[in-house]
Amino acid sequence: MDALRTTSPFATLDAIHGERAQEIYNALLNQEQVEASWRQLIRNDEHLMARLSSQGLSKPDDFLSIQWDYSILFFTSILTLTKDGTPLQLGDQKTRERFGRFPSPGGSTMKYILDYICPSLHKNRTEQEEEIYNELTDLLDKLANRCTDAHVGHEKFTSGSGGMHISGFLTNEEVQTLRLHLSSRVWTVSKDEPFDGGLADAIRHFSSLLKAAERRNVGILLRYHA
Repeated sequence: MDALRTTSPFATLDAIHGERAQEIYNALLNQEQVEASWRQLIRNDEHLMARLSSQGLSKPDDFLSIQWDYSILFFTSILTLTKDGTPLQLGDQKTRERFGRFPSPGGSTMKYILDYICPSLHKNRTEQEEEIYNELTDLLDKLANRCTDAHVGHEKFTSGSGGMHISGFLTNEEVQTLRLHLSSRVWTVSKDEPFDGGLADAIRHFSSLLKAAERRNVGILLRYHA
């Protein structure tokens, strides 16, 4: 039991319909008009309507009749499926496993990257490079924290049934932008990094998954599970 309590959650990057994710996210955050926003969203997306109906919802456009929690509703609505109806896998198994539980305190690849990435402060650094670095860290934060209490003011995405914990997501376009920025020279490794080569290793595996998502033209969702 002690071992189970100390095991860090496993992280997964799921392939998603990025633009749909953004629309649903916006609708769910619009608390004052969530019913109307949800109804309009569903009626304008016949594929989403069909998916939710196939999962047992008799009235997918009636938000108040849906008994699912936010995390399950969000995840079910945006997950990218293959022609066989199975979740689209990004990258190879080894890369997914390496990203899923990074060998550091807490086991989170995204936290490690955010903690130890820093701007490359060479003497010829330009204003454009600074803007690129700021956008890079903003996108990292969106993936790591966009759906957390710190950003949305509640835990509806992070305390779902069955242990569903959705931290954040990126749209298709944001995936491409982040992958491009990570391949640039605007960032370097913090002098405080505890593991030699750790950040480079984390970003290598992460970038491989970003490239896989970019090739499939999908967004990505970061979730944790035991």
